[in-house]
Amino acid sequence: MLSLNHARGWIDVLDARGVTFLVDGGWGVDALLGEQTRPHDDLDLVVEAHHESVVVELLRRRGYVEVETPFSTSYHSVWRDDTGREVDLHVITMDDQGEGLFGPDDVYPAAGLEGRGSIGGRAVRCITAQVQLDFYLGYDHDEGDRADVLALCDRFDLSLPPQYRD
Repeated sequence: MLSLNHARGWIDVLDARGVTFLVDGGWGVDALLGEQTRPHDDLDLVVEAHHESVVVELLRRRGYVEVETPFSTSYHSVWRDDTGREVDLHVITMDDQGEGLFGPDDVYPAAGLEGRGSIGGRAVRCITAQVQLDFYLGYDHDEGDRADVLALCDRFDLSLPPQYRD
Protein backbone atom coordinates (compact mmCIF):
# COMPACT_ATOMS: atom_id res chain seq x y z
CA MET A 1 0.00 0.00 0.00
CA LEU A 2 1.07 3.53 -0.69
CA SER A 3 0.15 5.67 2.33
CA LEU A 4 -1.07 9.23 2.40
CA ASN A 5 2.27 10.34 3.85
CA HIS A 6 4.16 8.59 1.08
CA ALA A 7 1.95 10.11 -1.64
CA ARG A 8 2.38 13.52 -0.04
CA GLY A 9 6.15 12.92 0.12
CA TRP A 10 6.28 12.33 -3.63
CA ILE A 11 4.33 15.53 -4.24
CA ASP A 12 6.80 17.49 -2.11
CA VAL A 13 9.85 15.94 -3.81
CA LEU A 14 8.53 16.55 -7.31
CA ASP A 15 7.59 20.13 -6.48
CA ALA A 16 11.02 20.75 -4.97
CA ARG A 17 12.66 19.57 -8.20
CA GLY A 18 10.38 21.75 -10.36
CA VAL A 19 8.65 18.80 -12.02
CA THR A 20 5.26 19.59 -13.51
CA PHE A 21 3.00 16.61 -12.91
CA LEU A 22 -0.60 15.53 -12.56
CA VAL A 23 -2.04 12.86 -10.30
CA ASP A 24 -4.18 10.23 -11.99
CA GLY A 25 -5.86 6.99 -10.91
CA GLY A 26 -7.10 6.33 -7.39
CA TRP A 27 -5.07 9.08 -5.74
CA GLY A 28 -6.26 11.42 -8.50
CA VAL A 29 -9.86 10.64 -7.60
CA ASP A 30 -9.11 11.21 -3.93
CA ALA A 31 -7.38 14.50 -4.80
CA LEU A 32 -10.56 15.65 -6.55
CA LEU A 33 -12.61 14.56 -3.54
CA GLY A 34 -10.18 16.27 -1.14
CA GLU A 35 -9.79 13.20 1.07
CA GLN A 36 -8.47 9.66 1.01
CA THR A 37 -11.44 7.34 0.50
CA ARG A 38 -9.68 3.97 0.26
CA PRO A 39 -6.22 2.35 0.39
CA HIS A 40 -4.13 2.68 -2.77
CA ASP A 41 -1.57 0.25 -4.18
CA ASP A 42 0.21 2.90 -6.20
CA LEU A 43 0.54 6.55 -7.10
CA ASP A 44 -0.23 7.30 -10.76
CA LEU A 45 1.81 10.26 -12.00
CA VAL A 46 1.48 11.94 -15.37
CA VAL A 47 4.58 13.86 -16.46
CA GLU A 48 5.65 15.53 -19.66
CA ALA A 49 8.43 13.75 -21.54
CA HIS A 50 10.98 16.47 -20.76
CA HIS A 51 10.58 15.71 -17.03
CA GLU A 52 10.82 11.92 -17.36
CA SER A 53 14.57 11.64 -16.70
CA VAL A 54 14.28 13.70 -13.50
CA VAL A 55 11.43 11.53 -12.21
CA VAL A 56 13.25 8.30 -13.10
CA GLU A 57 16.36 9.57 -11.29
CA LEU A 58 14.27 10.38 -8.20
CA LEU A 59 12.64 6.95 -8.30
CA ARG A 60 16.00 5.21 -8.49
CA ARG A 61 17.47 7.33 -5.69
CA ARG A 62 14.56 6.36 -3.47
CA GLY A 63 15.13 2.66 -4.10
CA TYR A 64 12.53 2.05 -6.78
CA VAL A 65 13.22 -0.31 -9.67
CA GLU A 66 11.27 -0.63 -12.88
CA VAL A 67 9.12 -3.76 -13.04
CA GLU A 68 7.84 -5.35 -16.21
CA THR A 69 4.05 -5.44 -16.57
CA PRO A 70 1.75 -6.47 -19.43
CA PHE A 71 1.20 -2.77 -20.16
CA SER A 72 4.84 -1.60 -19.90
CA THR A 73 5.89 0.59 -22.83
CA SER A 74 8.37 3.38 -23.46
CA TYR A 75 5.73 5.83 -22.19
CA HIS A 76 4.13 3.80 -19.36
CA SER A 77 6.22 2.19 -16.64
CA VAL A 78 5.73 0.83 -13.14
CA TRP A 79 8.30 1.34 -10.41
CA ARG A 80 8.38 -0.59 -7.11
CA ASP A 81 10.45 -0.28 -3.95
CA ASP A 82 11.48 -3.16 -1.69
CA THR A 83 8.41 -2.64 0.52
CA GLY A 84 6.03 -3.07 -2.43
CA ARG A 85 5.05 0.59 -2.85
CA GLU A 86 4.52 1.48 -6.51
CA VAL A 87 4.61 4.53 -8.72
CA ASP A 88 2.87 4.18 -12.08
CA LEU A 89 4.53 6.64 -14.46
CA HIS A 90 2.60 7.95 -17.49
CA VAL A 91 4.73 10.02 -19.88
CA ILE A 92 2.95 12.41 -22.22
CA THR A 93 4.02 14.75 -24.99
CA MET A 94 2.02 17.94 -25.37
CA ASP A 95 0.71 18.76 -28.83
CA ASP A 96 -0.15 22.17 -30.32
CA GLN A 97 -3.76 21.91 -29.06
CA GLY A 98 -2.66 21.36 -25.45
CA GLU A 99 -3.52 17.68 -25.42
CA GLY A 100 -1.21 15.16 -23.80
CA LEU A 101 -0.29 12.42 -26.25
CA PHE A 102 0.14 9.14 -24.39
CA GLY A 103 1.83 6.82 -26.84
CA PRO A 104 0.63 6.43 -30.40
CA ASP A 105 -3.09 5.97 -29.72
CA ASP A 106 -4.15 7.56 -26.43
CA VAL A 107 -4.71 11.17 -25.47
CA TYR A 108 -5.18 13.10 -22.26
CA PRO A 109 -7.60 15.76 -23.56
CA ALA A 110 -6.54 19.36 -22.91
CA ALA A 111 -9.64 20.09 -20.80
CA GLY A 112 -8.90 16.96 -18.75
CA LEU A 113 -5.52 18.32 -17.67
CA GLU A 114 -7.11 21.20 -15.77
CA GLY A 115 -8.19 19.33 -12.64
CA ARG A 116 -7.31 20.65 -9.20
CA GLY A 117 -7.49 18.87 -5.90
CA SER A 118 -5.58 18.15 -2.72
CA ILE A 119 -3.78 15.28 -1.09
CA GLY A 120 -3.13 15.57 2.63
CA GLY A 121 -4.03 19.24 2.48
CA ARG A 122 -1.52 19.88 -0.31
CA ALA A 123 -2.86 21.36 -3.56
CA VAL A 124 -2.16 19.22 -6.64
CA ARG A 125 -2.95 19.22 -10.31
CA CYS A 126 -4.94 16.16 -11.34
CA ILE A 127 -7.05 14.77 -14.12
CA THR A 128 -10.58 16.22 -14.15
CA ALA A 129 -13.51 14.18 -12.86
CA GLN A 130 -15.01 13.51 -16.30
CA VAL A 131 -11.71 12.33 -17.79
CA GLN A 132 -11.02 10.22 -14.70
CA LEU A 133 -14.41 8.59 -15.25
CA ASP A 134 -13.69 8.06 -18.95
CA PHE A 135 -10.40 6.34 -18.07
CA TYR A 136 -12.28 3.82 -15.89
CA LEU A 137 -14.16 2.47 -18.91
CA GLY A 138 -13.35 -0.37 -21.27
CA TYR A 139 -11.70 -2.90 -18.98
CA ASP A 140 -12.64 -5.34 -16.22
CA HIS A 141 -12.89 -3.30 -13.06
CA ASP A 142 -12.23 -4.24 -9.45
CA GLU A 143 -13.79 -3.01 -6.20
CA GLY A 144 -11.38 -0.07 -5.99
CA ASP A 145 -12.36 1.04 -9.49
CA ARG A 146 -16.02 0.71 -8.58
CA ALA A 147 -15.57 2.78 -5.41
CA ASP A 148 -13.74 5.49 -7.38
CA VAL A 149 -16.40 5.63 -10.10
CA LEU A 150 -19.27 5.77 -7.62
CA ALA A 151 -17.56 8.56 -5.66
CA LEU A 152 -16.86 10.59 -8.82
CA CYS A 153 -20.42 10.22 -10.09
CA ASP A 154 -21.90 11.13 -6.73
CA ARG A 155 -19.70 14.15 -6.01
CA PHE A 156 -19.61 15.61 -9.52
CA ASP A 157 -23.13 14.65 -10.65
CA LEU A 158 -21.85 12.44 -13.48
CA SER A 159 -23.87 9.65 -15.05
CA LEU A 160 -22.95 6.21 -13.80
CA PRO A 161 -21.61 4.17 -16.75
CA PRO A 162 -23.58 0.99 -17.53
CA GLN A 163 -20.65 -1.33 -16.72
CA TYR A 164 -20.69 -0.04 -13.12
CA ARG A 165 -24.40 -0.48 -12.50
CA ASP A 166 -25.43 -3.43 -10.32
